[in-house]
Amino acid sequence: MHKNRSILFFARGVALFKVHASEAERSTIVFTGTMNHPPNDEGIQYFCKNIFPIILAKEPEAKLVIVGNAPSKEVQALADGCRVKVTGFVPDTRPYFASAAVTIVPLLTGSGTRLKILEAMAMGKAIVSTTIGAEGIACTDGENILLADTPEEFSDKVLELMKNQNYSGSIGKKARELACEQYSWKNLSLNLEEIYNRWTSDNRAGGPAACRLSVLPQRPLLAGLFRR
Repeated sequence: MHKNRSILFFARGVALFKVHASEAERSTIVFTGTMNHPPNDEGIQYFCKNIFPIILAKEPEAKLVIVGNAPSKEVQALADGCRVKVTGFVPDTRPYFASAAVTIVPLLTGSGTRLKILEAMAMGKAIVSTTIGAEGIACTDGENILLADTPEEFSDKVLELMKNQNYSGSIGKKARELACEQYSWKNLSLNLEEIYNRWTSDNRAGGPAACRLSVLPQRPLLAGLFRR
């Protein structure tokens, strides 16, 4: 490798879509992800066993929709025809996000940027996540996301968002602002253009930043295509 090579990483981006608050159903909780990815499988089973019963005890009308390709037999068995729905693959996740009062990310393991969070933020949805579930996102607890790491905390925050639409709307609005400011493809492309212009300028001048440049983008997020 060239000793002066600089390797720059830039964040994954997300497409921005308009969502009308009236589309949300007050008692609907949505989880999305590639369901044969072990952290997703583990996380939703954990939620259904340890958190959802607490929510149902206080909000009997609550419904959970699990959206994602290739759910395991264990996850498929969670569907009860009433309170829990497992969709399997869907061509477009946006209608499911739109219907959500709350989007959840109850992950216990895994690493990397949670694209499911970026997609929910881009749709202006209120999100409750474990701390590990929000890794890689420049979010702030209590401002544009709610973080919780115990079943009691997690259920309390989901219920709070379901019952207080003004609070949920505020969190969702701030989440979308974050997505627009830091993760929209438009702003990411402007950042990349600035980096490239600075690099080419320094190389022409033979300045200290002159080097070989490798820019490694992460995969784009497209509505309807699940990523881990």
